[in-house]
Amino acid sequence: MLTPIPNLEKLKICNDVVLVVRKSRYSFLILKKETNGYFVALPGNKDGEMFMPHDSDIFESIDSAYVLNNLKIKPHFSKQDYKQKFWLIDWESKYAGFYDKNIVLKSNTLHSLDPSVLETLPELVDFTLTCITELHRELCPELINQYGVFRKINLKRNRTIFVDYKYIEEALEKLLYQVRTSQIASFNDGLVFLCKIYTDFQTIHPFLDGNNKIAMKIVDLYLKKWGKKISWENISTSQFHYWTRCARMGHFRAMIAGFRENIQNYSYQLDAKKNEIPKITN
Repeated sequence: MLTPIPNLEKLKICNDVVLVVRKSRYSFLILKKETNGYFVALPGNKDGEMFMPHDSDIFESIDSAYVLNNLKIKPHFSKQDYKQKFWLIDWESKYAGFYDKNIVLKSNTLHSLDPSVLETLPELVDFTLTCITELHRELCPELINQYGVFRKINLKRNRTIFVDYKYIEEALEKLLYQVRTSQIASFNDGLVFLCKIYTDFQTIHPFLDGNNKIAMKIVDLYLKKWGKKISWENISTSQFHYWTRCARMGHFRAMIAGFRENIQNYSYQLDAKKNEIPKITN
C-alpha cells in the first residue's frame, strides 16, 4: 500500500522504504537511511542498492514521495562489491582486483595529499601514457612517489573496486589506443564516445589521487577537434559522482546531457611558427 508523504522534508527522518517520483517522472526507491545519505534502488541497476549522499542531484526536483507499507518481502542489501565493465575496451577477468583495507590504511600513512597540489593544470598534449603521467606529475612534483606514477595498491569507492593495479598500464594503453584511432565524424557521436572515455578512465583509476582532473584533460583534448571545451567549473562534485555511477551501469543519458549543457566554443591560439590549430595525433 502507498501512503503519500505530504511534507517532503520528512524524507530525512523517514525510516521506511519510500518510492520517490521526480518532476521528470523518473522514480526510484529509498531503501535505507544512513547518517550521511541513503541506500537507493535505481531503475536498471542489476547490482542491488546504491549509496547516494544527501547532496546528490537525484534528490533535487522531487515531485512526490510515498511510503511503501506492508511489504511482504524486505529489501535485500547485497554485501558483494560491484562487478566492473568497460565500454570502449574488453573487460578481462584479471582486471578484477582484490581489495585489502589494511593495505590501503598502511598506504595512507605513507602518502598524504599535499595542500600545494595544483588546482589547474596545463593542457594534455597527446593520448599517450607518457603524456598522461607527466601531466599528473605536474599536480605536485615534490611528491615523486605519489604523482606521475601509477598506484601500487588496489582501491575502491563504496563497493566499486577499480582495475587491479598490476594491469593499470595495460588497460590504460588499450583505452588510449581506442581514443587515438577513433574515426568518429559527428559531434553527437563524439559526445557519447567521450562519455565512455571518461567512464572507462575512472574505472581504471590509475592514480592514487587526481584521476578526475586528468580525465577532464583527456575529454578537453578530445573535444579540440570540434573546437569545443567543457566549463568544468559549472559542474558540482555530486553531479560528477552521480553521472559516473549511472554511466558505469550503461546509463549515459545524464552525463551526455550534463556535458552538452556545459559545452562551449573554444578559440585556439594559432601556433606562431606553423600558423595552424593544434591537431590530435591519430
